[in-house]
Amino acid sequence: MKKEIIKFQYGNKFIYQEVEELENGNKKVISRTIKGKITNKYDNVKPIYCLFPKEELNLREFFELIVGDRFEQKDFVIEVYNGYEQIKHCSSLEELMRYSKWADHFVPNTFYKWQSRSIENLRCIQWMLFDFELRKSNGQAFTPVEIWEIFRSEIGFMPTFIKESKTPGSYHVALKHTSINGKLESTYLFKRIQKKIADIIGTDDGAIGANHNYSIPKNGKRVFYFGDNTIDFNDLKNWWIGLLKESNKSSKTPRRTGGKVTSITEHLIWNHAAVQALQNQEFEGSRNEAGFTLALLHYALGIDQKETAEYLLEKWFPLVSQEGQKYHLSALKASIRSAYSKKYRGPSKEKIEALTGIEFNIRVFRGQYKRQLRHNKNENQQAIINYLREHKGKVTMVQTDLIKDICKTQKSPLGKKFSIDSIKRNLRGLKKLGFIDWQTKGSGGNTKDKAVEFVLKDGIQSNDGYIIEEDHNVYVYGEKVN
Repeated sequence: MKKEIIKFQYGNKFIYQEVEELENGNKKVISRTIKGKITNKYDNVKPIYCLFPKEELNLREFFELIVGDRFEQKDFVIEVYNGYEQIKHCSSLEELMRYSKWADHFVPNTFYKWQSRSIENLRCIQWMLFDFELRKSNGQAFTPVEIWEIFRSEIGFMPTFIKESKTPGSYHVALKHTSINGKLESTYLFKRIQKKIADIIGTDDGAIGANHNYSIPKNGKRVFYFGDNTIDFNDLKNWWIGLLKESNKSSKTPRRTGGKVTSITEHLIWNHAAVQALQNQEFEGSRNEAGFTLALLHYALGIDQKETAEYLLEKWFPLVSQEGQKYHLSALKASIRSAYSKKYRGPSKEKIEALTGIEFNIRVFRGQYKRQLRHNKNENQQAIINYLREHKGKVTMVQTDLIKDICKTQKSPLGKKFSIDSIKRNLRGLKKLGFIDWQTKGSGGNTKDKAVEFVLKDGIQSNDGYIIEEDHNVYVYGEKVN
C-alpha cells in the first residue's frame, strides 16, 4: 500500500500527516505530528555577533559541561527512562553515560541523593533551558546561530549551548548562570525569570521549572556549543525586576498596593485557589514549608494551636506524598510550634505563590501587642513625654497653651527653662515618630487657636484580631521590589 506525507498549516502550527492509500482508493491517516509554531517575528533575523558555533559536543562532552564539578560536591543528576516510570540518580559521569543507553530524558540541575525529581530535592541550579519550537512564516526552521542571535537581541543574554530536540527543527536552548541553591524562594525566582524570557522569545511555556525534563542528545542529535557564556544570576534577577518596574510604571490603570479590605472575609481566604491547593496537597516544593505556611495562616486568623495541630497532624499530614525523602511527623510538629511562637505575624505571600504557582494578592496577619517606650533622646522630648504622662497620656488644649505649660511645669536637669521654640519643634518631631498624635481641626491645618486632643502613644498598644489587606506587590527573598 502506498504511503505519503502531507504537510499543511493549521492556525499557527505546521502539521505533518502520514497517510496510507487503501485498496478502495480512500486515504487513512496513520500518524499526525505538529512541527512547531509559526511566527513572522524573526523572519529577518541576521546573525551579527556570532556567525557559527564554536564546536559540536559529543555526549560525554555534553554531560561534562552540564555537571561541571557537581559530582565532587556529592550531587546527583537524574535520568528519566522512556515512559517516565523509572528514574536513575547518577553520581558519576560513567553512570550518566551507561544509563543514558536506556534513559530518554534528564534534568540538567542537580539533586540530593534520594530518587525523586521533586523541586524540593534540588540542591544546585545553574542551567535555565527553553523549548524552542518556533518556525519562520514559510515553515522553515531556524538555525542554531539565528536562535543565538534571537536570544542576544531580545533579552541581552547569550546561550551557552543549543541542542537539537527529538522533533526535527526544534531545539533546547540553554542559559548558564552562576549557581543558586534549591530553596523555595530561589526556585520560585528562577521560574519567574524563566517564564518572562519564554514569554518574550515565544518558547514553550510548558517547559518551565528548574526540575523540568529535557531529552538526552542521542541518535544523531547535535549539541552546538557557543562558549562559556556564564551569566551572573543577579544580572538575570535585576533584568527581570527592571522589566517589572517598567511595566508597573507604564500601566494606564493605577494599581492598589495595599489597604485594609473589609469585603475579603475569612471564608473567602479559605476558599482561595492558592489556599485550597495547599490544603489539598496540590503544591510543588517543600512539604514542610507548606505545613508551616498553613500553620501560620491558622495562627494569623486566630485559630487555637490545638485545633491547628489536630487538623495538620490528623487530616493533612496523612495525605501528603512521602515520595523521595520521608517527611517526618516530628518536622511538622516543630513547624506548628514555630508558627505559634509569636516570632511571625502571618504567612508569606511569596511562599504561598511559590508553592502553588497561583497569584495570592492578599496579606493576612495577626494583630499583636506592641510595646512602644520612648527613651530619652533629648531633654526637650523627655519633658513633653513626662508632661503627658502626668496627665494620663491625654490632654485637650490649644497647642500654644500646651507648649507654654510644658515650659512652665517641667524642670530641666540643666537648671534652666525650656525654650518655647525647642518644645514646639520637638512636639512636631514626636508626632512624626509616631509617639504623640493629635487631630488637626483648625482651618488649613491651623491648631494654634483651637483646643485639640493630644495623645501620648506610649506603653502597651493593643491590636486584637486579624487584619486582611490587598497586596499586589511582588516580593523577592521577602523584600518588596515594586
